Parts: sequence; C-alpha cells; structure tokens
Amino acid sequence: LQPSIQIYQVSYDVCKENTAKIVVGTTSNVLPIVSVRTTTGISQAKLSIDQPYVQSYNITQSYITVFDTPINIKDKYMNLLVAQPDGSAYITARVNINSCEKTIKFAEIPIISGALNPNTPLLFDITIQIGNGTKIPSEKAIDQYVTNQSISVSATVTSPSPLDHAELRFVQMGGNVTQYIAVKMNVTATAKLQTYNVTATIPRDELISPATQYWVWVENKDQATSSSVNYTIGVMPSYGMNATIRLEMPKVISEGAPFSPMIYLQNNANGSAYGTISLQLYNMTIATLAGNLYGTGTHATTLEWDSVAYGHLMSYPVKVKVDFYGKSFVTNETLLYTVPNTLSVSLSNMTEIKSFEDKNGNTIASVHAIYSSIRTTNDTGYKVIAPDGTCVIGDNLDCQVQHSTVHESNRSHKVMIKDQEFDIQYSGKNSPLERFVITSTSAITGQWKVLLEKSTQEQAQLEGDTLIKIKYTPEELSNTISTP
Repeated sequence: LQPSIQIYQVSYDVCKENTAKIVVGTTSNVLPIVSVRTTTGISQAKLSIDQPYVQSYNITQSYITVFDTPINIKDKYMNLLVAQPDGSAYITARVNINSCEKTIKFAEIPIISGALNPNTPLLFDITIQIGNGTKIPSEKAIDQYVTNQSISVSATVTSPSPLDHAELRFVQMGGNVTQYIAVKMNVTATAKLQTYNVTATIPRDELISPATQYWVWVENKDQATSSSVNYTIGVMPSYGMNATIRLEMPKVISEGAPFSPMIYLQNNANGSAYGTISLQLYNMTIATLAGNLYGTGTHATTLEWDSVAYGHLMSYPVKVKVDFYGKSFVTNETLLYTVPNTLSVSLSNMTEIKSFEDKNGNTIASVHAIYSSIRTTNDTGYKVIAPDGTCVIGDNLDCQVQHSTVHESNRSHKVMIKDQEFDIQYSGKNSPLERFVITSTSAITGQWKVLLEKSTQEQAQLEGDTLIKIKYTPEELSNTISTP
C-alpha cells in the first residue's frame, strides 16, 4: 500500500524563539521531507530534539514526528510541502503568520504523553463507492478514477462522547489542505456502544480534476477532533491523455539481486494526469507506483523487483505500462537475463567452463574467478591443470605454483597461459585449510582439471566431496526501450 501523510499541527513563535514546530504523521517507516517556503526563501525542516510521540506507531500505526524550522517575524507565511523521499505521497498546507505566536491545528494529535488521548474519536474502515459500484477500502482505491460518477465515502467512528459533527473534506490533489471544501456527513449511531457510521456523497460536478484528495474529519461533544489520513481518487479531466515511456535497464543481473530499472514518463497531455506505473514480467505486474499525479513534461522514477535464484540462466520478458483514466501506454518488450553469482560443483563432476550467452549468442556473463578449499592433515594437495595442459598448481617441477603464495607480492603469483594473465593465490598444502583462488581480468573458459593428489597419486575418493566454486560476473550491458 502507498504511504499516507498527515499534518497535525503547526506552532510558531516569531517574537522570542523564531522557530516553528511542525507535527506530521506518516504510515511509512521512512520519514518524510518537510520543505518550507517563506518570503525569505526555501528550507528543509530538521528533526526536533523534542519528540514526545516516539511510541506513536505502536498506538496509532502512524509515525508522528516533530520537525523544527527557523522563522522570522518578517515572514508573512509558510507554505509547507511534506513528501515521502520517493515521491509516493505528499501533502501541502499554508500557514499565515499574523501574530507573535500561534498554534494551527489541522487534525487532533491522537496521543498524549505516549498514550492514546481518551477523548479522541477514532476512525476505522474508511471506504469509497464510485457511482453505484462496490464499496472498497479507500487505501486500496488509489488506482481508481471517476468519469461522470459521484463518490460516496463512509467510515466507522468510535467516540467516548456523542459525535457532534462530521465532515468529508476535499481539495484538488496537491492543493493547500487548509483551503478545503467540506460536505457534512450523515451520522448514524450503531447498535454497538459508542460506535457510529458516517457517510457523505460528493457530486461529480464538485470533484476536482485531475485528482481529488479527501479525508474524513469528526468532532465529538468533548470538542475532541480526529482526521483520517488523506486519500486520493482520479477525476478524468476534459483533455485527452497522451504519454510516452522510456525504460532504461541492465540487460543482465546476478540472480537474487534487485532489478531497479529507470522509467522516464513523458506526459504529453494538455495538463496533469493521475495514474499508475506498472513494471511487468511475463505480462504480470510485479511492482507498481499508484495514485501519483504527473504534470506535463518528463518524470523519472524507478520500480524494484527482487529477482529469484534458480541456479541457472533465466530470461524474463520485461515491459512498463502506464494507466491514465482507463487509457494504457505500454513499452515494447525486452528481455532481462539473470545468471548465478556462483556455481558449485564437485571436482569429480567438473565440466567445461563456459560464459553465459543470450539467445543471439552474445556473451552476457563470464567467469573471472574459480576457487576451492579443503581441510587436510595427510599431505593431500591440489593439482590444477589449465585447458592447454599447463600445470598451474601442483608438486611437480613443471607446475607454475608449487608452494604457498602468501609471502609473494599481493599474496599472489601471476602466470601467463596462451597470452592470458592469471592471478594465483594458493595457501600451500601444509595449511590446515588448503585453498586456491584463480582470477583473471579476461574470461576464464575451457576444460580445467582440478585433482587431489598425495605423493603424486590421485585421491579420487575425496574429489566427489570437494567443491570448486565458479564465480560469474555479469557484463555491463544496458537496454533502452520505449513506447512504439
């Protein structure tokens, strides 16, 4: 679900402290960025030392946080933009500075000194109904839109004292939430003690395109108030939709690694558009960014999918889809390849080392390191033979490395085999953990042989239980696709 943001209150003192305190809440575990514009410029509010609501999530399922920003008596206003760092949710508000100090409440802070305020009404089960459609939870409706229908919003409220007033408030998405339009909600007591249902309808001609931001506000006889988080619904504008998409992505990644392509959306319509960006594999949506408003021009974002480890080469058809008010824009399809980071095989089953290739025969991942280790106390040692028959590691005098390389420069020994340079690290067979690592900046390929020997005799019975690890490095290849 997309995170929700709430501004609870703003307190300022421009005569003594020259500071404003901004109390915000978010359902995300990533704190929002609070930007403040005044007559003297733009700044970002900082986390306040005073954080009385640190236990808020356990009580309200929202992280309530206090931010501080410097303010001057010459400043006439504060325009606030509270946004999640990834742009998935934001809210704006304006505070006029017309006295030495003042507190402006946008919503009742639902906790006092680490505990739930006993007088605060609580809101649950907020739903939206588009026209005569099915009621759905508002937090799941951010990808919905209206054409010529009204919307009806309902909520359940529990309150220690009778509800005195309930409003359905709304603004154009991204607008100043202090300049809301309010519709009185019908309040109905239920059979359950201290529980009420509230409902209201916003006619289509009052909904504001391209998207409307709405929330429920209630007040009880104790004059305690509460507001829901802000929700959004798309409202189809009069102008048509036109968009292009460009997807920039790696062609290959290591399996198990995150796949995070860059998506560039160009809104070519005559105004802002509200909708959803989806990343699809095999025509199935695996990640979405829903309920966002896109002004005209180019917007850059990313979506992420955690690839799955299968232990072999995999290919996935990838594309990006954008939906604006029932109209879809889809990129061409391309392939994402995933390759194992490391393959482990027993010495007795070792086969030819090959690079991974795409369907056209192009190399997409190569081996640049092979290594193995074994615990031994009986003078058993490795013998490593390159594809051309060169003895790389072993006891024989013709072997390139016969002893430990630990005392050599960089603890390794360089050898040339058929114009390819290899870097050899070897512990020596007298080490309790005998180990070798062979690396090369060029691809390691071919039929390598790795044996275990004792007094020049092969110890085949040990080779079935000893593994060699073959490490693959994906090529730095990229793909760029766009809408047709």
